[in-house]
Amino acid sequence: MILRNYYSIPTLSALLIIIGIFLLAVSHNRPIYNDPQEAQRLLSINYAIVPNTEKDNFTQDWFIKMDKLRTDKYPLLDMGINLIATAISLVILSIISKDWTFQAFKNLKTPPKRTYFILLGSAGWIGLHITELRMLTIDFKRGEFPWWADSLAIPVVSIYISLIITLPILIIIGTLLLRHNPTLPISLWVWNYNKKRRSYIWSIIYGLGLLWIIVMMFGSLTHSTVLHFPVYFLGIYIMLSARAAAIGQKK
Repeated sequence: MILRNYYSIPTLSALLIIIGIFLLAVSHNRPIYNDPQEAQRLLSINYAIVPNTEKDNFTQDWFIKMDKLRTDKYPLLDMGINLIATAISLVILSIISKDWTFQAFKNLKTPPKRTYFILLGSAGWIGLHITELRMLTIDFKRGEFPWWADSLAIPVVSIYISLIITLPILIIIGTLLLRHNPTLPISLWVWNYNKKRRSYIWSIIYGLGLLWIIVMMFGSLTHSTVLHFPVYFLGIYIMLSARAAAIGQKK
């Protein structure tokens, strides 16, 4: 099969780019709303005249009506961008590993130093929060929120608070997990047959984290920024690296 030859990753990347460009082209010809006039009326409505006792129900009804008016323009756009971002990520992997076949995945190794774990993990966690902030900005420009709503400020503040609180905790946890000086770098797919219980336990723990990232990836396939998928790929690499390092600990 063509994907088994020397240029398997470029072939897959080219296919993803072609599909992505096709989705972008289809999205370009789609209208944003099924009824542009009704959408414009809702976007420019005079919220000040709504009685205070009815404001909550009015805002909730606004979201429902706008959702019904939207077409698949932006989901197609986001999906196309994500496929192209995936293709670019695969090419970068091949360049770094100097291997243009799927063997590049098999040969992946952990970072060579413990500090790199902390730096990559921090970069991934910060990147995830940045992409979420960027997505909120894009949603606002796309008319996902009414101009009078405070629903945008709440998630923005929550994202900042989440980053400030969780980042130091994750750094401490990561440092503690790597305290036994694992042999680095080590294959991502390592398995300690002499200590199978350790291998099973850490594989399950980090496997749950990996599953969480994969679920988020599929959930954001049609609603994300160009940076989401690269951040997810970095997260997958960190999870696999952490699993390998835990299994490869000297104690």
